[in-house]
Amino acid sequence: MRLGQKAAVWLMFGAVVVAACGDDSSTTTVAPLITSAPQASTTTTLQVAEAKALVERQFEALIGIAEEVRGLSFDEPPSLAFVEGEELVTRVIPETLRVDVLEGMGFGTVDQTGEIVQYQAAADRIAVVTPRTELTPFARAEVIGELVLALSYEHFPTSAQLDDEAKIGLLGLRLGDSAFHRNEFVDGYLTSTERFALQLESVRQQEAELILPGFARTFEQIGDEVAQVLIKDLISRGGMAELNEAYERPPSTAEQLLHPESYRRSTQPIVVSNPDTVGSGMLVGESGTMGELWIRSFFNDSLGEAEMLQATTGWAGDIYTVWSRREGLALSSLFVMDSKQDAIELRDGLSHWALNVFALAAGRSDHKGVVFEGDGYVYVAQVDDEVLFVASPDRTLGEKVREQFWPRY
Repeated sequence: MRLGQKAAVWLMFGAVVVAACGDDSSTTTVAPLITSAPQASTTTTLQVAEAKALVERQFEALIGIAEEVRGLSFDEPPSLAFVEGEELVTRVIPETLRVDVLEGMGFGTVDQTGEIVQYQAAADRIAVVTPRTELTPFARAEVIGELVLALSYEHFPTSAQLDDEAKIGLLGLRLGDSAFHRNEFVDGYLTSTERFALQLESVRQQEAELILPGFARTFEQIGDEVAQVLIKDLISRGGMAELNEAYERPPSTAEQLLHPESYRRSTQPIVVSNPDTVGSGMLVGESGTMGELWIRSFFNDSLGEAEMLQATTGWAGDIYTVWSRREGLALSSLFVMDSKQDAIELRDGLSHWALNVFALAAGRSDHKGVVFEGDGYVYVAQVDDEVLFVASPDRTLGEKVREQFWPRY
């Protein structure tokens, strides 16, 4: 396993622990994807200023198109800001990520996303990477999506205190709304030539986003999946009124976000508890719910999409816990699935992850589970419809955490 791959895996583990349109003359131009401005030797200050002026005019036109596509109007449109790429950081993971714990474990942080356009809710602005040309078809579509996201924040604000799963549910609803109407713009407002150019640019953008660890990509791409499942389901049942009403009762879990039938039934997770006893010298830290989306993030770089869905579908509830001792930190996650077969599939997925991505030695049977050891420790056990997962960079600490769940697992 390459050093960069291993670093990304431990970064994922640490993250889980903490828990425009121009006029007709521009529509057929296949312009370069917006990127950070080149050095002054190739792009002058005047050229950058001219590009900014072009983008500002396109942005004003796109505001009206976004309002038309979404069927909502701004009281006060967001501002436009030109930024450098490093200012576009992931906005999904911070909803559930304890960055201080992540950094304290030495796993590093998630850097910029590779995006070129981003609505930043705290500043109520659309941030665009400093351009060297007018907005391309791809960039215009991205601006539309981000303007729709801004509309959702203005029309459907929330002041409630939400747990991690509910934060993911609400943000996922917003991002799905954004992605759905971005696609509506592409289908209804771009020419066939522009759509072809957009496809070419999309490939380049996907390559740029590979800078993110697999688990981070899972979160960043959630809007596109939600657009295809929950948003389409809502609109097919009751039109835009049904979608708007969903903000009054947003998904309360990632399971509801990813499975419309669970949202319609208001399926609630099973409350899962850890054992009552804690061993000598062990300190229980943060504890909470991981949820289906976090489980999916485990498998982004190790399983194909079909295998990932098989391993994660059927989640019914869980509890994760951060354990600490002088050796460092460890994670335990106790999952309850809908059936024994669902538990077997999750167990197999976690085992595959430990063996092939975590770069540990082949597993060996131990009591009711399998131990994977090497530069770290992973234990996976399945009992009926339950799955226990323990992981730590330190083998001794991992073993001590696993002992907390003896003898059931």
